[in-house]
Order: sequence, then structure tokens, then C-alpha cells
Amino acid sequence: METVNRLVSAWFIRIYSLQLVFVLLALLGVLRYLAKKRETLSERRFVCLSVVAGLLGVLLVGAAFRTPIVAWLLDLPAGAMVYRSLNWIKAIIALAAAALSVHEAKRIAERKPRRKSSSQPTITEPRGGGSVTSTPAHVTMSVRRGSGFS
Repeated sequence: METVNRLVSAWFIRIYSLQLVFVLLALLGVLRYLAKKRETLSERRFVCLSVVAGLLGVLLVGAAFRTPIVAWLLDLPAGAMVYRSLNWIKAIIALAAAALSVHEAKRIAERKPRRKSSSQPTITEPRGGGSVTSTPAHVTMSVRRGSGFS
């Protein structure tokens, strides 16, 4: 553990810059806002802020490893990405995706409602009165036997 701590601290000293700190703080601010206001945000704003968080994450990784394009954008000295670092990034992305899948499965198992989206059933009122329920396409589709699907 001491070796890992020493390597991380040496790496951080090498990559530290004011631009990196600003990008990190902006990313943390957007993620905190998304976490606190997730129930009250409109879907469009939630998606836009999620895209902004993703772009800030790309800038953060680019600033940390001093990739040429991000180094040029943030006025940092350019560096090179080592394949070992790239493999670590890919592993972190894979682990984060697995954690999100486990979290979603846990929410489904607990029967907690998912975030409202436009693909969920909605109730509309036709011109003649009464009510009609429209359902998502995957609910109403059925496959007939012998249609080539198995």
C-alpha cells in the first residue's frame, strides 16, 4: 500500500496544474448538482448536464495525462500517454459501468421507481372525451409463431 501511495503522490505532483484543479472542481460541482436535483430536473436539462459532466471528465483525463489536444486547449505542456495509464483508464470505465449495472439491478429488485422518461406510458385525453393509455412499443409488440424468430 505504501508503494501505491508513493506512486500516486509522485504522479500527482508531476501532473498538478491550476487548470486541472479548475476542471476537477467544475466536474465535482456538476455531479453534486445532478445528485441533489435529480428528481426535480427536467429530462432535457438532466441529459444536457450529464453530457457536460462527461465532457468535463474527458478534459480531466486529458489534463491529467497531458494529451496533445487537451494540453493545447488548456495551455498545458504536452506529454504522452503511457499504455499502462491507458489500461488503467479502461479498467476504471469498465468497473464504473459494472457498478452502475449492479446499482440499476438493485433498484429494480427493490422496486424503486426509475426516473421518468418519455418512453413510459402516458395518459392522454382524446378530443371526444374519455381517456386513452398509450404504451411503449416494446409492450404491445408480440412475435407470432412461425414468423422466423426463435
